[in-house]
Amino acid sequence: MEGTAALTPAPLHPLLTGLIDYAGLFPPARLPLEDAARQYVHHRERPEADMLARFVVPVGQAGALGTLLPSDTPARLAVLGTGGANVEAFLTATATDLAALRATLDAHPHLGADAFEVRLPDDLLREPAMASGVLARLSAARTTQGLDELRFFFEIPLSPAGCAALPALLGAFFEAEAALKLRTGGLTADAFPPVDALAAAVAAAHDAGVAFKATAGLHHPVRMYRDEVQGVMHGFLNVFGGACLLHAGVLPPEALPQVLDETDPAAFRLGSDGTFAWRDTSAPGEAVTAARQRFALGFGSCSFDEPVDDLRTLRIWDFGLNA
Repeated sequence: MEGTAALTPAPLHPLLTGLIDYAGLFPPARLPLEDAARQYVHHRERPEADMLARFVVPVGQAGALGTLLPSDTPARLAVLGTGGANVEAFLTATATDLAALRATLDAHPHLGADAFEVRLPDDLLREPAMASGVLARLSAARTTQGLDELRFFFEIPLSPAGCAALPALLGAFFEAEAALKLRTGGLTADAFPPVDALAAAVAAAHDAGVAFKATAGLHHPVRMYRDEVQGVMHGFLNVFGGACLLHAGVLPPEALPQVLDETDPAAFRLGSDGTFAWRDTSAPGEAVTAARQRFALGFGSCSFDEPVDDLRTLRIWDFGLNA
């Protein structure tokens, strides 16, 4: 229209950029693969698309997904491994998974995979000293398949056994250049780890020089009570904002539980210059960008609408269009 400037999306805040791995196949959404693929394509065309990163898919469904996603548009995957009940079953299954992934990527050149996520077997929680040798064997299997760009994300439960093994396991992760995966919720209140346990795991990863991602229960920006789980859900600004402040060196580890426990949306500020602040503590945009790239990598969510809509509703970030 004459006299009307073209509208372009406003630059996305660095805390939000690439923050969400789309996990529409998983609870509570549990979409069929065809519907999840359709939603992912739709989300990539929205003004908020820069908030979207990978498509989370079990390794056994990656090939079918390749036939559903447009062949002329590259797509990144976060692939979920099969895992195993003990170390040997874990190693065997992961080697098989990596071979299957190699075949899928060869058959579908528009797909790329840079994350392989799998829960560690309980054997390694009981005997974490074995982890270095196990991860070295996984790294060799990855190289055999020509997948050296693939990063391992190992899930450790925030149970007493998981927390006890965490320091030793993080040392092995650092050696293997692997990342930590933290489960931050689920379908019921008891699936959400306590603030102190989650904060301690994030701080321990930071001390060890190990990056992390989260999964489950982070649909909303700020910690809040939700009827659907009959309990309090963690907020993704709490977790990733706190992690960015920690990485920037402006938040001491002992203050991280306070950030994770914050329930007031007005306590968080995302500046147009990339600054992130919680109350009186802030980090400049370049520090936020560095933290996201090197430490606080993102989270998996079965919903893209809820995080985006809440950011607008709470007036934290409006995804507005600039003329």
